[in-house]
Amino acid sequence: MEGTEEPMTWIAASALMFGVGALVAASGWIAIEVARRAADGRLGPNGWAGTRTRATRSSPEAWKAAHLAALPPSVLSGRVFIASAVLGLFGIVSGDPETAVAIWGIVIGVGVLVATAVLLYGAWLAQKTAKRYVEEHPS
Repeated sequence: MEGTEEPMTWIAASALMFGVGALVAASGWIAIEVARRAADGRLGPNGWAGTRTRATRSSPEAWKAAHLAALPPSVLSGRVFIASAVLGLFGIVSGDPETAVAIWGIVIGVGVLVATAVLLYGAWLAQKTAKRYVEEHPS
């Protein structure tokens, strides 16, 4: 038929799903590592990683207190990212391209939304903790 596009091949679709899944899993690993390093003091206040607000960056102590408070939800968020990437692979092994893409899309989509919500909750906890620390320890 003229004017219709050929659908993506199964190999290309699988490669795309694996690639995006790998990026989602890597995002989870990075979230966990940044959270752990900020909470234990190996990653201090900076302009690149962690919950970077005026309150959290006000002192190394406020930074560490904030990230200790945010550690559990941040690690959970990373684990959800990784789990969604792994569970998304079950779609690929279904054998049916349409089913695979649907399962993968739903699992990755829901996983990323949930992980992001949990990560935002951790950032909110970090900010709340840092503000409280700053109020209790004025310079």
